[in-house]
Amino acid sequence: MDHRRSTASGRRSATAARAPATPYGNDIASRVAETCAAVAAVPDLLVACGQLLPLLVEASGATRASIMLINPDTGRLVIANAFGVPVDLTGQDLPYRTRSISEWVVENQRPVILNGDIKEERFEGCDCTIESALSLPIEGFDGPVGVVNLARSTPDRVFDEEEMIAVARLCYPVGVAVERVHRALLGERLLRQLQAPADAWINTMLHEGATEARNFEFGVARVPCARDAGDLCVRIPHASGGQTLAAIDASATGVAAAVMSAFVHGMLVASATPERSAVALVARMNAALHGRLAPGGHLAMWVGQFSGSGELSYCNAGMPAPLWVPVDDNPPRALDTGGPVAGAMGQADYREETLRMLPGDLVVGASNGVVLARDGLGRTLGDHRLASLVTDLRRQPLERLTRAVCEAARSFSGRTVPADDLAVFAVRYTPND
Repeated sequence: MDHRRSTASGRRSATAARAPATPYGNDIASRVAETCAAVAAVPDLLVACGQLLPLLVEASGATRASIMLINPDTGRLVIANAFGVPVDLTGQDLPYRTRSISEWVVENQRPVILNGDIKEERFEGCDCTIESALSLPIEGFDGPVGVVNLARSTPDRVFDEEEMIAVARLCYPVGVAVERVHRALLGERLLRQLQAPADAWINTMLHEGATEARNFEFGVARVPCARDAGDLCVRIPHASGGQTLAAIDASATGVAAAVMSAFVHGMLVASATPERSAVALVARMNAALHGRLAPGGHLAMWVGQFSGSGELSYCNAGMPAPLWVPVDDNPPRALDTGGPVAGAMGQADYREETLRMLPGDLVVGASNGVVLARDGLGRTLGDHRLASLVTDLRRQPLERLTRAVCEAARSFSGRTVPADDLAVFAVRYTPND
């Protein structure tokens, strides 16, 4: 392992010069490893470093010591724990100093040993009362994640290469534990972002709950699964009083689903106009997606063009068919005209249907996660149960209706966290008098 050794002009005690490095026994190594393993259960790096540093101090006989970690959000060094250093600096990003020993060690990914009065042009902040100092990087999977600093005062022994190697071995599990905690925290943060309501990121998403627009009321409810399947419901209003509504369900999960859905969302916003038919929009999405998705990838979608006069033209590309629920108590009808899922084939035949909504009529759509929710016997909720449920709820406020359908699917499956996203949208035609 590369290292730098510097001996300043200051006099070193003969006793210290002759004293051999104390070997670090298996007991210290096992205690360090046990502490690092415990970090996985309670991922608090400051607490963990507060337990690790005393072990390094005990093993090395240091009179001053610190563990500094790289803040993955800022790239700055943070004092995670220190011995013989002001405690008010702990847990805060340190300002960058061009001649800092710790900065040099991290930047060059090399340890350094400084013996003597510890004065050298490369570094600043050295204490002349320190007889010997050792700084070395804490290595993770992808490079340094921090630095350990150990120092001894006169007339104690000096650090040498043998002891530097011993400390590096002790720090190896520390680096692995730090990087695992960083990755776990990043994963948790990304999961929370994926599970955030879609409208928190893009304004044209339908907000969860109820939304009123010219001539229409909208309602959306969503319960994300643990892996997030990227279900979206997009509303694009038009100056004419019409609305374009699209329900989207990506074949991927997690980040891939979010990226795929975001791409389609952008295409829809750029392409949707009152003049462009629902079938033309779906065909455009299919052409744009084909060849751009991973093998086997596709996107189910339902697109509806609602005019201010109550006319609805729609095209269904692989979504569970939404239900048209008339206000006059006639049974719901499935809106299933369309074609295959988008992106699966370059040339696909799509059709659309046009119908006239009366004031108070509903259109209710549910994702695969709702329709295919399974109970303990393997039975699915299915279209018939969904139609019966929507019929019973047809006069409820849309926020209550959509939420009740999601809760019914979750109750039917018996799962607190669903196996697939539960997403329900509803549109009620409410023309202005």
